[in-house]
Amino acid sequence: MTDRADSNVILTDDEVAAVASTTGRPWRRPLLTIEDSERALTSAIARGFRSLGLRGLVSEAGFTEPLLAAVAAQAGHKPVLAAVAVEDDLSWSTDAERWELFAARDGDSAALSCISTAAGIHVFAPCGFREAAEAFGELLKPAPPVDGREAAISVLVRGINGEHLDSYLMRAGVLSVMRPGSEGRLPPEPTEPVDWPGVLAAISTADRASAAEGQ
Repeated sequence: MTDRADSNVILTDDEVAAVASTTGRPWRRPLLTIEDSERALTSAIARGFRSLGLRGLVSEAGFTEPLLAAVAAQAGHKPVLAAVAVEDDLSWSTDAERWELFAARDGDSAALSCISTAAGIHVFAPCGFREAAEAFGELLKPAPPVDGREAAISVLVRGINGEHLDSYLMRAGVLSVMRPGSEGRLPPEPTEPVDWPGVLAAISTADRASAAEGQ
């Protein structure tokens, strides 16, 4: 039992910390079940390696699950696209899932998506930008109001080197651009529909340009 579904791999916070530690770089996304201290992180990494070994995902020779190498390659990097449900003050909803898209790195032919929960569970899967656009479109479909309020999703876009490109707020299926000074309040809604395949294609183009400049 390796807790896999097709090409997905499911990891705990401890296991993600362990995988990242093999590169000497930190995992730069929240690991909510691990306390923010060096001692807690060291303990989590040890637990993660024990768990990975019991699940047959690592051996003395290294990773036995190929997708773990793709996860390890993202250590030290931030996703090019991230989305999470937010409250009215734009703070993260503590029990919400977080969806992230990482750019292909270290010769990987595919990008890597990750769905993370507040319970410290991460589902990683290789994907292309077309797949990501479809998945993202499903994620951002209007949700039913909760306690009379419309659900809102914060969307953050970065370049391949981690530079911030844009921030958005998706509410009731429409997109608002978050400009400096708009933090802490919901911005006005635009009138134009969102072309998510186009947005993802633009990110992909920016990634390639950033990567070329860094060579």
